[in-house]
Amino acid sequence: MKSMWKECLDCKVKCCNSEVIELPLFLTKPDLNLIKARGYDISKLINATKCYFYSDNKKCNIHSIKPVDCKLFPFDIDVDKITNEPYWIIWELDCVLAKKLNDLKDAEPYLKHFEKTIIPYFKEHIQEYSDFNETDLVRNHEFKILRKIKID
Repeated sequence: MKSMWKECLDCKVKCCNSEVIELPLFLTKPDLNLIKARGYDISKLINATKCYFYSDNKKCNIHSIKPVDCKLFPFDIDVDKITNEPYWIIWELDCVLAKKLNDLKDAEPYLKHFEKTIIPYFKEHIQEYSDFNETDLVRNHEFKILRKIKID
């Protein structure tokens, strides 16, 4: 999985420091508690236009506890409005990583990794997360549906 994030580290765009990312981020209560415990003022997240946790040295200050939005990007979760089934999507942005992983064959190792490491702990939040993400990103950017999320 490190190779996936290497693309981000080598990228000159730095989505985390731009208005490409949609704010506010979706935060669960455990996320909020961990972030508060690190001494961050959560109220500064409300009107932020860029990521509050992105440092001047171009690194994430909360990398080890970053929210699901950040862990998944450029992938995301969308719930079908008719069937209520969750699907993996990938944003079609000017992003080297998104372009590289736009094919299901290339994305599959990452989706499997997320299904093993994130989904078991996040499945109770999937509908709320999908509803929360009905934002300007959805209205202003295209995405590609990759496949249904496998939930055990």
